[in-house]
Amino acid sequence: MTETAPRTPVTLDRGRIAELTAREAARLNERTQGSRRLYERARQTLIDFYVRFGTYEPYVRYGYGTWSSHVLSWLNAARSWKVPMHVVRFEALRDDGAATLSELATFLGMNVDDAAIAAALENCSLATSREMEERAIADCEESRFYKRGFEAAYARGWRYHGGGGSGYARARLSPAQWEAAHHVFGPTAAAIGLPIKP
Repeated sequence: MTETAPRTPVTLDRGRIAELTAREAARLNERTQGSRRLYERARQTLIDFYVRFGTYEPYVRYGYGTWSSHVLSWLNAARSWKVPMHVVRFEALRDDGAATLSELATFLGMNVDDAAIAAALENCSLATSREMEERAIADCEESRFYKRGFEAAYARGWRYHGGGGSGYARARLSPAQWEAAHHVFGPTAAAIGLPIKP
């Protein structure tokens, strides 16, 4: 039987702990930066695909078609059925929801008071939707907010709603992507008064 020498306890002073912590933080930052670069490349690839083809590949597989084909199908249906159409843009709802809903009510021939519009906006607010989403996730309630198989993503903090804003991609598109977007979406966007510009 061989004897082993007794181990000397390792003592670290605060300076050594700070050095090790800084080294580990640098390693973590390096790994995080690599993940961010990978994420950014994947995001740019997805954007490239969308602005070149007008949709995401899974949407075509599910039969949704492109954004333009979706919008044009409604515009063409209104023309062929000779019915009036009122276009409501997400940006308008976000910028001035009360005025946008009031215009919609007028278009529909409805007499709606300000209190009803305020209640509708509150019931559909980002905060209310986020509460519904959190309940659906907590209760594992199958809905647009909760899908089985995404539990790990929910645990990491992924949510359906994101920031709830519009236009966040404008600063992220390259000039070539803007040109492609204008080419693919421009005529349809113009038909509904939606500017496509950086």
